[in-house]
Amino acid sequence: MYVEQAILEEKYKCYGHFYSIVLDHHKFPCRSVLEIINNSIDYLHPNDFLKHPPELIAIMMNPGASRPKGDDPQTDVPVESINNMEITLTPTIPDRTQFQIMRLMEAKNWTHSRILNLSDLRDPESGRFYGYFETVQSILGGDYHTIFSNFRKKELFEKLKQPTLILAAWGVSDNLDPLIKKCVDRIKNENLIGVKKSGPNDRYYHPLLQGTPFNQKEWLEKCIKFF
Repeated sequence: MYVEQAILEEKYKCYGHFYSIVLDHHKFPCRSVLEIINNSIDYLHPNDFLKHPPELIAIMMNPGASRPKGDDPQTDVPVESINNMEITLTPTIPDRTQFQIMRLMEAKNWTHSRILNLSDLRDPESGRFYGYFETVQSILGGDYHTIFSNFRKKELFEKLKQPTLILAAWGVSDNLDPLIKKCVDRIKNENLIGVKKSGPNDRYYHPLLQGTPFNQKEWLEKCIKFF
C-alpha cells in the first residue's frame, strides 16, 4: 500500500498551470491546477488532460513550493483578466503531498487525479501563508487568488463539471476558515470525503498530517476505506 517514491516516479507524471496575478507593480506567483497522470494515459498534448474527467479531485490548502521542471513558464495575468486566463499545462516536479495522492491512486487503480487548492498562491510556509493570503487580498482588492472566488466561476465549472469523487485535504487550521467557507459554499457537495477532524466544522486533515495524532500511512489507510 505505501508504495516507495522511486516506484511512483516511474509510473506517474504531474502537469501544472503556473501563472502570476499582476496588479500595478505587484506580482504574485500562483498555480491554478495540477494533473497527476498514470503513464498508461497518452495524449498528444498535456492540455488534453483538462478535458479528461479524473477519477479523483483533491482540494488542498495551496500549492506550496510546487514548481515546473526546467524554466518557470508562468504567464502574467492582470487582475481584470483573471476570469478569462488561458490554462496551459507544463511538466511539474511532484512533492511529498502528491506522492500520497499517487499512493491512493495505486490502491484504487486510478489513472488520473486533479488537485485544486483553496488558494493558488505559491508559498511553502504554511505559517506565513495564513497571513499572506489576507495581505494579497487586500492589495488586489478581492479574492482573485482562489478558484472558488465569484470572479472565477467559469474556470471552476470547467474543472468540476464531470461527476467526480472529491477528497478534502486542506488541513485543520482555524486560519483557513474564510477560504474553506468559500470552497464549501461554492461546490455544495454533500459527499465530500476526507479524514475529518472531530467537531462541527469542515476541517479535513492534510495528507502529510504534520502536528496531528495520525501519520501518513494512517491517513492513507483511512482514505482507501472511504472510496
